[in-house]
Amino acid sequence: MPTELFTARPSLVSVAVDAPFAGLLDYDKGELSLTNGQWVEVPLGRRQVLGLVIAPDRLEGLVDGAEPVREVAADRIRQVTRPLTLLPVADPKWLDLMAFAARYYRRPFGTIAVGLMPKWLRDLKNYAEKTAGKKTNFDRLMEALGNRTDRDGFETGQAADQASAGEQGEPYGRSEPPLNSDQSAALDAIRAPGVYVLHGVTGSGKTRIYTEAARRCIASKPQDQVLVMVPEIGLTPQLVARFAAALPGVEIAVLHSEVSERERARLWLSAATGLARLVIGTRLSVMTPMPHLALIIVDEEHDHSYKQQEGMRYSARDLAVWRTQNVGATLVLGSATPSMETWAQIRRKKYQVLSLSKRATGEPPAPIQLIDTLKDPAKEGLCTQSRQAIARVLADDGQVLVFLNRRGYAPVLSCSSCGWSSRCLECGVATVLHRQGPATSTPTDAGHTPNRSINKWRLQCHHCGLESTVPRSCPDCGDADLSPIGRGVQRLEDTLAAEFPGARILRIDRDTVRQGKALAAEIEKIQRHEVDIVVGTQMLAKGHDFARMRLVVVADADTQLINPDFRAPERLFSTLIQVAGRAGRHEQSGAAARVLVQTRYPQHQLYRYLLAQDVSGFAEAELADRQTAGLPPFSHMAAIRAAYRDEAKTRHLLRLLRDHLQQFAAQNSWPVSAYGPVARYPEMQAGKWRGQIILESDSRPALHQLLATAEVWMAEHRELDCHIDVDPVEV
Repeated sequence: MPTELFTARPSLVSVAVDAPFAGLLDYDKGELSLTNGQWVEVPLGRRQVLGLVIAPDRLEGLVDGAEPVREVAADRIRQVTRPLTLLPVADPKWLDLMAFAARYYRRPFGTIAVGLMPKWLRDLKNYAEKTAGKKTNFDRLMEALGNRTDRDGFETGQAADQASAGEQGEPYGRSEPPLNSDQSAALDAIRAPGVYVLHGVTGSGKTRIYTEAARRCIASKPQDQVLVMVPEIGLTPQLVARFAAALPGVEIAVLHSEVSERERARLWLSAATGLARLVIGTRLSVMTPMPHLALIIVDEEHDHSYKQQEGMRYSARDLAVWRTQNVGATLVLGSATPSMETWAQIRRKKYQVLSLSKRATGEPPAPIQLIDTLKDPAKEGLCTQSRQAIARVLADDGQVLVFLNRRGYAPVLSCSSCGWSSRCLECGVATVLHRQGPATSTPTDAGHTPNRSINKWRLQCHHCGLESTVPRSCPDCGDADLSPIGRGVQRLEDTLAAEFPGARILRIDRDTVRQGKALAAEIEKIQRHEVDIVVGTQMLAKGHDFARMRLVVVADADTQLINPDFRAPERLFSTLIQVAGRAGRHEQSGAAARVLVQTRYPQHQLYRYLLAQDVSGFAEAELADRQTAGLPPFSHMAAIRAAYRDEAKTRHLLRLLRDHLQQFAAQNSWPVSAYGPVARYPEMQAGKWRGQIILESDSRPALHQLLATAEVWMAEHRELDCHIDVDPVEV
C-alpha cells in the first residue's frame, strides 16, 4: 500500500523497499518494536526483500510524488517478517541524504536508500542459517570486521609501521619535505566548516594537503570520519598508499567497482558503524553511511566521471556539497582546473578559494607550444617537429608521453572505390577498427599477405559494444582494398615503433588496462624507467607523477573544438592543462621539459589561454559566454530522454510532451522553457531511436515542479523508454 503518512492503525509501519514506485509500503508490525532507520525483512509479491523502516515523524518531505493514502482491508495488510537487528540502524543524516537525492534526481526513495546498499547485504540468504545452530554468512562477515588488513596489503587497522610516521605524528617520516608557504596557508584555512576550493597547478602538492587535513581531522576527535573521493579507479591505489602512510593505525575502507561484493559489504558496514575512520572511493562512495562524517575531500572535482550516466543520474560532487552542508562538515574541492559551476560559486562568495600557485618541487610549469599542422603536416599522426623533439628527449634518457584520446586502430574502415564505411547496424555510427593482440600487419594487406590472419582485427561500436569481423572485401562493391581512415592509439603506437625502433613503448588505454590494479602495475613500470615512450588516452591525463617525463605531445586536440556540446571547450581545456602537467614535474638534466600540441586551429581563443596556462582567465571568458547565452551555471537544466524503435512515433510523442509542458508552465506562470525534440548522439542505439526534450529555467523549484508533471506523462506512455536527467553534463 503506497502511502505518504501512517494510517490511523497503530500497528502499521511504513517501509521503503527497492521497487519502482514513488511511495512507501505499509506493513503490520504485530508485536515488534521497530524504530526509524531499522532494517527489516518483508514480503513483496512472492519474494522476501530487504526493507527500511521510516517513522511517522520522518515521513514529511521524504517521498516526492507518492500516491495518496488508500484504506485497505486489515486482512490484506501483510506482516513484517522479522527485524534484522545486527544491521546498523540508518543514521538520520544519511536518511536525509537519501531523501534529497531521490527528490532532486527524480527517483523512488526506496531504490536509493535500499537499492544502493551492497548487493551482498540485500541478499537475504546471507542472514539465514543453513544448518540449525550454525553461523550465518552475515555472522561470519561481522567477525571479519575485526580483520583490518585490506586487500592491497596495507595494515590499515593497526599501527603497522609507526617508525615510518615518526614518533611525533609526522605524516610521512623524516624524508617528507616540510609544507611550503602556499601549502601551509591552505591547510591553516581549512579549519571551520564550509566549502573550500583547493585550486593548485598540476604538481602543486594537493594530495599532501588532503592527507594533512585528514590527519588533523581524525586526530582532533576520537570518532570523526573522513571521506575522500576520486573520479576513477586508476587513481585509487596510489592515493590509498599515501593515506595509509600518513595515517598508520587508522582503518581505511576502499570502495570502488572492482571490490568483491562480500568485501564491499564488509567495508560498508565498517563505515556505517564508525569503525572505518577514512573511506576512499569513486562516485558511489558519496552514498556511504558515515555517522561521524566531518571532512569530505573531492579530488579532481571538475571531472565528469562524478556524474552517473545510468540509473539514478546523480552528481557525486554536488551531493557531497549538499551532504557537507547538511551535517555541518568541511568540504575540500581540489582541482587544477575547477569546473564552471565551482568558479560561479567562488564568484558568489559561497566557496572560499585556496591557491597553490607553484609546484611542490619548485620546478616551473613546462612551456606549451602549438604546432600548426597546416604548415608542418602530420605524417602518420606526428609532425616533423614532434618527431625531432621526441628523438632529443630519448637521446637525453628522458621519457615521452604521446597523448591521443581515441581508442583503437582507426575510427573507421572505408572503401576507396565506392565510399562504403563500416557502421554499427544497431547504432548507425561508425565502428572503430581494433587490432587484437600485438602488431603484425595492417588490414590493408588483404589479398597481399598470404599468412595474414583477418581474425586479428575487429570492428567495435564504442556506444553499444557490439563487435563484428572485418570483411575481406567491400560489402557494396566487392573491392578488397579497404583502408583504415584516421588513427587511434594503436595506429599511433605503430608509428612510434617504426620511427624509434630502439625505444621501449607502452600503450595505456581501456583495451590494455581494464582494472585499477593493472593500471597501477603499468604506472610502476613508467616510474621505474622501464618505458621510454608512453602512448595513451585520458587515463594518463591526471593524478600521475612521472619523474623523468620531459616531453608531452598531444597528437590531435581539435576534435573537441567542433563538438556542439556547450561544455566541450571546458572539457578540452581541462584535459590539455592536466596532460601538460605530466611534463617537467622534477628537475632533470638534458633538454628542458615542454609540451607540444598539434592543431589545425592555432588561432583559436582556447589555445591563447592554454599557452599562457591561464586557468582563471579561461574560466572568466567561458563564464561570460555562458551568462550571455543563459546556460548553466547561470540557469538550471534538465533533459527528458526517450528511446523507441519507431523514430516517427517517438518524435510525435515528444512533441506532444513539449507542448503539454509549455502550456502547463504558462498556466502556472513558471519561468521554464522547453526545447525539442532533438536527437541524441548517437541517434540509434541498440535498435532504438533516441530523442530528448531540454528544459531550462532560472528557477530550480519551477523546473522541478514541471518535471513532476512530466513524470505523470511518462507514466502514461510506458511504451517509451524514458528517463529524466537533472543537470545533464552532456547535451
